[in-house]
Amino acid sequence: MDNVQEINPQIYKKAGWIAIIAGILMWLLIVFRFFGPSVGTIFSFKFESLLIVQILFTIYPLWRFRGLLNDNFEFHNADGLINGLAITYAALIIAELTIVILNFSMGDAARSSQFLPSPPIIAYIEGVQVVRGLVSIVASIVWIVFALRILRLPDDLRGMLRPFAITAIVANALCLTIILAPFGTLVHSVCIIILGMIFLRMANPPAQVDFV
Repeated sequence: MDNVQEINPQIYKKAGWIAIIAGILMWLLIVFRFFGPSVGTIFSFKFESLLIVQILFTIYPLWRFRGLLNDNFEFHNADGLINGLAITYAALIIAELTIVILNFSMGDAARSSQFLPSPPIIAYIEGVQVVRGLVSIVASIVWIVFALRILRLPDDLRGMLRPFAITAIVANALCLTIILAPFGTLVHSVCIIILGMIFLRMANPPAQVDFV
């Protein structure tokens, strides 16, 4: 079932490296969240901006992964789930963009730990955070169903299918617990990096062994 030769391998390589970068950005987000200079402030322009970039870098490989499954294996059982992930991530980007725009419009004062926003602004931020939380929960559930679904794939993706699916299930199960969400983010970063490795492996045809 290796029809990778019909696909431009550069497309897979590009998607692979973008996925790996997305995984690394998740580690940076954890560092920013817990150890960055904006800890304890109402806003974190760098964190929100980096999160938007990370989400965009996750959407593209997922979209390409749908094409990889369709083109190489005629596997369409996960199409709707990948579409669902793209929609939830788009909603998350919109929520984060509102925070970034509000942050930018209020200037440097918003990034100070002494900054006290007005009640309407606090209510708005809390509302966005609730939306972010709900979208994240939906995304975690879709990820788990998606991971279970692709285990039906009649191919092991060069030995990377099960590691990818298992880390996706574990990561998002941890995220659903809320308390263990930071650990879930760490595991999920590994999952995204594995996705990148899948693309890089699929970009190169398997070595042919000549028997004499």
